[in-house]
Amino acid sequence: DVEAYDVHAAACLWLMLAFGLRFKESLMLRPHVDVVTARQAAAKSGADREGSGGADEYLDTHRGTKGGRQRYLPIDDALCRHALTYARDVAKGPHGSVSNPNLTLVQAMRRLRYVMERFGITKRDLRVVPHGLRHQFAADRYRGATGHPPPVAGGPAIANGVDAAARRSVAALLGHGRIQITNAYLSQATA
Repeated sequence: DVEAYDVHAAACLWLMLAFGLRFKESLMLRPHVDVVTARQAAAKSGADREGSGGADEYLDTHRGTKGGRQRYLPIDDALCRHALTYARDVAKGPHGSVSNPNLTLVQAMRRLRYVMERFGITKRDLRVVPHGLRHQFAADRYRGATGHPPPVAGGPAIANGVDAAARRSVAALLGHGRIQITNAYLSQATA
Protein backbone atom coordinates (compact mmCIF):
# COMPACT_ATOMS: atom_id res chain seq x y z
CA ASP A 1 0.00 0.00 0.00
CA VAL A 2 2.84 2.39 0.83
CA GLU A 3 4.48 1.66 -2.54
CA ALA A 4 1.30 2.73 -4.37
CA TYR A 5 1.05 5.92 -2.31
CA ASP A 6 4.67 7.15 -2.04
CA VAL A 7 7.59 5.37 -3.70
CA HIS A 8 10.14 7.41 -1.73
CA ALA A 9 8.66 6.28 1.60
CA ALA A 10 8.44 2.70 0.32
CA ALA A 11 12.11 2.77 -0.72
CA CYS A 12 13.06 3.97 2.76
CA LEU A 13 11.09 1.17 4.40
CA TRP A 14 12.74 -1.46 2.17
CA LEU A 15 16.19 -0.06 3.01
CA MET A 16 15.41 0.02 6.74
CA LEU A 17 14.36 -3.63 6.67
CA ALA A 18 17.14 -4.92 4.43
CA PHE A 19 20.06 -2.96 5.87
CA GLY A 20 18.92 -1.80 9.32
CA LEU A 21 19.15 1.85 8.31
CA ARG A 22 17.76 4.69 10.37
CA PHE A 23 15.14 7.11 8.97
CA LYS A 24 17.66 9.76 8.00
CA GLU A 25 20.18 7.27 6.62
CA SER A 26 17.58 5.75 4.32
CA LEU A 27 16.44 9.14 3.03
CA MET A 28 19.97 10.30 2.31
CA LEU A 29 21.17 7.11 0.67
CA ARG A 30 22.35 7.47 -2.94
CA PRO A 31 21.82 3.95 -4.24
CA HIS A 32 23.72 4.41 -7.50
CA VAL A 33 26.95 5.64 -5.91
CA ASP A 34 26.82 4.18 -2.39
CA VAL A 35 27.54 0.61 -3.51
CA VAL A 36 31.17 -0.50 -3.44
CA THR A 37 33.00 -3.75 -4.11
CA ALA A 38 34.41 -5.85 -1.30
CA ARG A 39 37.89 -4.65 -2.27
CA GLN A 40 36.83 -0.98 -2.08
CA ALA A 41 35.11 -1.51 1.26
CA ALA A 42 38.19 -3.23 2.64
CA ALA A 43 40.48 -0.45 1.44
CA LYS A 44 38.25 2.28 2.88
CA SER A 45 37.56 0.60 6.22
CA GLY A 46 40.82 -1.21 6.81
CA ALA A 47 38.89 -4.45 7.38
CA ASP A 48 39.53 -7.57 5.34
CA ARG A 49 36.30 -8.17 3.49
CA GLU A 50 37.73 -10.22 0.64
CA GLY A 51 37.96 -13.98 0.96
CA SER A 52 36.18 -13.96 4.31
CA GLY A 53 32.93 -15.42 3.03
CA GLY A 54 31.48 -11.91 2.88
CA ALA A 55 29.54 -10.28 0.09
CA ASP A 56 30.89 -9.20 -3.27
CA GLU A 57 29.34 -5.75 -2.80
CA TYR A 58 28.65 -3.51 0.17
CA LEU A 59 26.43 -0.54 0.86
CA ASP A 60 28.63 2.40 1.90
CA THR A 61 26.53 4.09 4.57
CA HIS A 62 27.90 7.44 5.65
CA ARG A 63 25.25 10.10 5.03
CA GLY A 64 22.99 10.84 7.96
CA THR A 65 24.68 8.41 10.34
CA LYS A 66 24.87 9.13 14.05
CA GLY A 67 28.25 10.50 14.96
CA GLY A 68 29.26 10.40 11.30
CA ARG A 69 30.17 6.72 11.63
CA GLN A 70 30.73 5.17 8.24
CA ARG A 71 29.87 1.52 7.88
CA TYR A 72 29.77 -1.04 5.12
CA LEU A 73 26.73 -3.28 4.98
CA PRO A 74 26.88 -6.51 2.98
CA ILE A 75 24.58 -6.87 0.01
CA ASP A 76 24.30 -10.58 0.60
CA ASP A 77 20.73 -11.77 0.11
CA ALA A 78 17.65 -11.35 -2.05
CA LEU A 79 16.07 -8.81 0.31
CA CYS A 80 19.14 -6.56 0.14
CA ARG A 81 19.24 -6.79 -3.64
CA HIS A 82 15.50 -6.07 -3.93
CA ALA A 83 15.71 -3.05 -1.62
CA LEU A 84 18.66 -1.68 -3.54
CA THR A 85 17.02 -2.23 -6.94
CA TYR A 86 13.84 -0.54 -5.72
CA ALA A 87 15.84 2.38 -4.31
CA ARG A 88 17.73 2.77 -7.59
CA ASP A 89 14.44 2.89 -9.49
CA VAL A 90 13.18 5.63 -7.16
CA ALA A 91 16.33 7.78 -7.05
CA LYS A 92 16.44 10.52 -9.66
CA GLY A 93 19.69 10.40 -11.60
CA PRO A 94 22.96 8.66 -10.84
CA HIS A 95 23.71 10.91 -7.86
CA GLY A 96 20.15 11.18 -6.56
CA SER A 97 19.10 10.13 -3.10
CA VAL A 98 16.06 8.08 -2.17
CA SER A 99 14.17 11.11 -0.87
CA ASN A 100 11.94 13.22 -3.07
CA PRO A 101 14.23 15.69 -4.89
CA ASN A 102 11.58 18.41 -4.56
CA LEU A 103 11.85 18.36 -0.75
CA THR A 104 14.53 19.46 1.68
CA LEU A 105 15.81 16.84 4.09
CA VAL A 106 13.63 18.22 6.88
CA GLN A 107 10.58 18.17 4.60
CA ALA A 108 11.41 14.65 3.43
CA MET A 109 11.64 13.43 7.03
CA ARG A 110 8.29 15.07 7.81
CA ARG A 111 6.76 13.48 4.71
CA LEU A 112 8.05 10.04 5.71
CA ARG A 113 6.53 10.45 9.17
CA TYR A 114 3.25 11.60 7.59
CA VAL A 115 3.13 8.53 5.34
CA MET A 116 3.77 6.28 8.34
CA GLU A 117 0.88 7.94 10.21
CA ARG A 118 -1.41 7.72 7.19
CA PHE A 119 -0.87 3.95 7.03
CA GLY A 120 -1.04 3.45 10.79
CA ILE A 121 2.61 2.51 11.13
CA THR A 122 2.68 4.14 14.54
CA LYS A 123 2.90 3.01 18.14
CA ARG A 124 -0.64 4.25 18.72
CA ASP A 125 -2.29 2.48 15.77
CA LEU A 126 -0.45 -0.76 14.98
CA ARG A 127 1.92 -0.68 17.95
CA VAL A 128 4.83 -0.71 15.50
CA VAL A 129 7.12 2.02 14.25
CA PRO A 130 9.52 2.13 11.29
CA HIS A 131 12.46 1.86 13.69
CA GLY A 132 11.11 -1.63 14.41
CA LEU A 133 12.47 -2.62 11.01
CA ARG A 134 15.94 -1.91 12.40
CA HIS A 135 15.14 -4.20 15.31
CA GLN A 136 13.96 -6.88 12.87
CA PHE A 137 17.21 -6.50 10.92
CA ALA A 138 19.22 -6.96 14.13
CA ALA A 139 17.20 -10.04 15.10
CA ASP A 140 17.59 -11.55 11.60
CA ARG A 141 21.35 -10.99 11.60
CA TYR A 142 21.65 -12.46 15.11
CA ARG A 143 19.71 -15.53 13.99
CA GLY A 144 21.95 -15.82 10.93
CA ALA A 145 25.06 -15.74 13.11
CA THR A 146 23.85 -18.10 15.84
CA GLY A 147 21.18 -20.23 14.19
CA HIS A 148 18.72 -19.17 16.90
CA PRO A 149 16.41 -16.24 17.54
CA PRO A 150 17.68 -13.59 19.95
CA PRO A 151 16.62 -13.64 23.60
CA VAL A 152 13.98 -10.96 22.96
CA ALA A 153 12.26 -13.42 20.58
CA GLY A 154 12.45 -16.31 23.03
CA GLY A 155 15.72 -17.75 21.76
CA PRO A 156 17.58 -20.29 23.88
CA ALA A 157 20.74 -19.62 25.83
CA ILE A 158 23.70 -19.44 23.46
CA ALA A 159 27.32 -20.13 24.34
CA ASN A 160 28.92 -16.89 25.55
CA GLY A 161 31.54 -16.78 22.79
CA VAL A 162 29.00 -17.32 20.01
CA ASP A 163 26.58 -14.80 21.52
CA ALA A 164 29.32 -12.18 21.97
CA ALA A 165 30.56 -12.63 18.39
CA ALA A 166 27.01 -12.30 17.03
CA ARG A 167 26.42 -9.18 19.11
CA ARG A 168 29.70 -7.61 17.94
CA SER A 169 28.67 -8.26 14.34
CA VAL A 170 25.17 -6.83 14.87
CA ALA A 171 26.56 -3.78 16.69
CA ALA A 172 28.95 -3.08 13.80
CA LEU A 173 26.17 -3.45 11.21
CA LEU A 174 23.97 -1.06 13.18
CA GLY A 175 26.81 1.46 13.52
CA HIS A 176 27.20 1.18 17.28
CA GLY A 177 30.61 1.26 18.89
CA ARG A 178 29.52 -0.56 22.04
CA ILE A 179 28.26 -4.13 22.08
CA GLN A 180 25.97 -3.32 25.03
CA ILE A 181 23.76 -1.27 22.71
CA THR A 182 22.61 -4.53 21.12
CA ASN A 183 20.67 -5.27 24.32
CA ALA A 184 18.12 -2.68 23.17
CA TYR A 185 17.60 -4.71 19.99
CA LEU A 186 18.20 -8.29 21.11
CA SER A 187 17.69 -8.24 24.91
CA GLN A 188 20.39 -9.32 27.32
CA ALA A 189 22.22 -12.57 26.80
CA THR A 190 20.71 -15.46 28.70
CA ALA A 191 23.77 -17.70 28.87
